[in-house]
Amino acid sequence: MLKIRDPVKIMDIELMPENIRELLKYRKLFEVVKLSVETGLYSHMDTPKTVSDLSEATGIEPGFLERLLKALGKFGYVQILKDGDKIAYVNTPVSDQYLNSDSLTYIGTKVFEDIETGTLLQNYIREGPATVTITNDFWSPELLEWIASMSLTGGVQSTVSVVDLSGRKKMLDIGGGHGLYSIFFTKKYPGLRSYVLDLPQVAELTKNYIAKFNAEGQVEAIPGDYHDLKTAEKYDVVLVSNVTSSLEDFKYLMSLSYELLEKGGLIVLRNYVSDLADDWSSLVALERFSRRGKDSFSSVQIMDALKGAGFATIKKLYSAEGILILQAEKP
Repeated sequence: MLKIRDPVKIMDIELMPENIRELLKYRKLFEVVKLSVETGLYSHMDTPKTVSDLSEATGIEPGFLERLLKALGKFGYVQILKDGDKIAYVNTPVSDQYLNSDSLTYIGTKVFEDIETGTLLQNYIREGPATVTITNDFWSPELLEWIASMSLTGGVQSTVSVVDLSGRKKMLDIGGGHGLYSIFFTKKYPGLRSYVLDLPQVAELTKNYIAKFNAEGQVEAIPGDYHDLKTAEKYDVVLVSNVTSSLEDFKYLMSLSYELLEKGGLIVLRNYVSDLADDWSSLVALERFSRRGKDSFSSVQIMDALKGAGFATIKKLYSAEGILILQAEKP
């Protein structure tokens, strides 16, 4: 028999659903920012512009545009400049660097269109974990460009900010894909030269990013598969960022990195882990599980793989949003 709850007993008339309200408010903000990027608005605001200027440039009706700019200004995407009765609008530094289509680090519109989390969760509920086998052909130019854009939303910056490569001269970036980690590291440390090793079709895209950021002479793309790597070259830094989901392959990568390093060399490891305690990491862990039906590596598994390969002086540099960044030394 269906039990009907007495609404008088269960209802708290002053209970505010704050977490739900915040979620829905940020959904509104997402749609507003998405629209502003899709219209190319930020490419017209590298210098201060009036509503009339921007309306003429974008074709957006002035009344709507004025309200859009006001909303963007409230949330830090646009600076509003007032001089008496005159009002002008200009990009904030973040918007100018990442939302302006004329910027080298423009993240594009795809990151706002392809919300992978929802697709993964829905597919898992309906069909279980994905059964797609990731072969070399999986890495299409479109996918790699999307990964590059996503990396510019914080992955590259957080890594470069916490890893100190002062005095290091030669880095191997294994499975470095787009090469942005190497490019940003060499911009920060001009004395560093980096070699990005990845599959031949991926290396072609790497070359494009190297040229785009004027990093020729500091970063070089090397076509190849790390499983087949045979070289007598030694490096004083090896970078490994989310290269494999196989624990066996990961252990192989740690051993390979150890062999490629000179004495005193550093491995810089950036990887998804399943056991971080912060709030957002729980969402990342769910997303990663829905992708393959298994958790990412645990922090213990990563530490054990480093120690098993012979590394010492292991330091945790960063842990948030499902990502752990470590460095370790070859004694």
